[in-house]
Amino acid sequence: MNWLFTVLLLSVLPVDTTESRWTSFLGPMNHSTTTAKLPLIWNDKESLAWQTQLAGYGQSSPVVWGDQVYVTMIQGKQKEKQLVTAFSWEKGTQVWSHEQPT
Repeated sequence: MNWLFTVLLLSVLPVDTTESRWTSFLGPMNHSTTTAKLPLIWNDKESLAWQTQLAGYGQSSPVVWGDQVYVTMIQGKQKEKQLVTAFSWEKGTQVWSHEQPT
């Protein structure tokens, strides 16, 4: 069963700096921002750059590195497969995917 995975892209992480590397749950070293362009409305109609269907169940917070967003997921009733998929930061299109049996 596929889950709809929505990625909200904010102007908080410019692609051309080291801040474009969102490597942990709360960002780089629990990073905070003072950016004034944070969204005031947060839903699937506004503040949404793109969304995509995942091939399995999402298992973690997405990781942003440069111009790609990495997502881990599992497939199967017994969690038979693990997947890592990279998406384009700008368009949300799938760049590549790797599948590994558990």
